[in-house]
Amino acid sequence: MSQSLQDISDIENKLKAMVTEACKQMLEEILLKKEEEIFKIRKYIKKGKVSLYIYSQFGQVTYYRYKAKDRDGKFSFPLDKKLGIEKSASFTPNICKKSHISYHAISLPAGKRCSIL
Repeated sequence: MSQSLQDISDIENKLKAMVTEACKQMLEEILLKKEEEIFKIRKYIKKGKVSLYIYSQFGQVTYYRYKAKDRDGKFSFPLDKKLGIEKSASFTPNICKKSHISYHAISLPAGKRCSIL
């Protein structure tokens, strides 16, 4: 047995880290596929990809989504809308529910967020 995995706690921690990393990668892949589905169903004009760092049950996840123009000429992030992620959010809605933090307070700019929290 390796020196870094000496007891059951070490083994559990190592396994948890491996599973968490695998879940983050799967989440990123699922988001990519979900966005592809959105663009197949509805016609948007893609403007460019923008990254978003968001905290999920598996830790921080970075995903890249298209900023797109709809039929009305308005720009949005269709994937964020489909997922229920508010503009400038830092946490998934599930994390907000679990931590009992107001989702609207988290969506505010940092300065206002600090004064509320």
